[in-house]
Amino acid sequence: MAEIELGAAPNPLGLIARAGLGALPVPVPGLSARRSADVSGDVLVLERVDTDLGTLAAFSRLCGYTLERAVPLTWPHIPAFALQMAILTDPRFPFPAVGLVHISNAITQHRPILTSERLTLRVWAEPIVDHPRGRAVPIRTEARVGDELVWEETAINLRIGRRNDAATAPEVASSEGYAPAARWRLPADLGRRYAAVAGDYNPIHLHPLSARALGFPRAIAHGFWTKSRALAQLQGRLPGAVGVEVAFKRPILLPATVRYVESLGEDAGIGFGVRAIDNAPHLDGYVTY
Repeated sequence: MAEIELGAAPNPLGLIARAGLGALPVPVPGLSARRSADVSGDVLVLERVDTDLGTLAAFSRLCGYTLERAVPLTWPHIPAFALQMAILTDPRFPFPAVGLVHISNAITQHRPILTSERLTLRVWAEPIVDHPRGRAVPIRTEARVGDELVWEETAINLRIGRRNDAATAPEVASSEGYAPAARWRLPADLGRRYAAVAGDYNPIHLHPLSARALGFPRAIAHGFWTKSRALAQLQGRLPGAVGVEVAFKRPILLPATVRYVESLGEDAGIGFGVRAIDNAPHLDGYVTY
């Protein structure tokens, strides 16, 4: 894989527009290149990434984090999102970005990242893997301070297709039976508010009409907002070196009232989840110390 150093972060709104045009059933000049059979392509590199304190403050308010000297556990995903979209919307990528489902997300923080530290971000796609519901592509992200790896993420994106009972998928422990710890009331405009901070303007999150055009009865909450909001509940209770994995089970239709739940008395980590009032799961997660 070749490394491509970017002079600036791509515009995520433009990339999402390109994804929509690329999904049209008619050829679009410049967007209809032959798709590759694999994803062993380029590594996108963005150096000298400083923390935008205004965006960090808005992200923290929206997700429930308290501002500290170190950035929240999920923060590096925000400056890396544009690079991830550049991978997913490249015409050579094997699947159209529209229709991919973010089914799981794992983060490892090797140590706290200070707001004053400058990052180098690296993003790439790993080989396609079989999944019981189709085929999946892991998108990998690394954040370094100098030569030190401080943070990494794996986002699994599913292309739903023919059922494959021979394939296996990693499982996150179910949050069923966990103790309720908080109740969240989520407004109808949550998707638009998060998009303004994170740059993720996927139409399924923005408005009931655009969501309905893509198969949802109402706009849905961003999965990564849900993960970030859940981890904000654990802020101050986690060590500096920590891993957290979540599985996105079903979308949260906005507006909504949901419950945050936790496991009790575990020495190796903390299980958590987000569940509907009727106890249907939206997110299952586990933190490993």
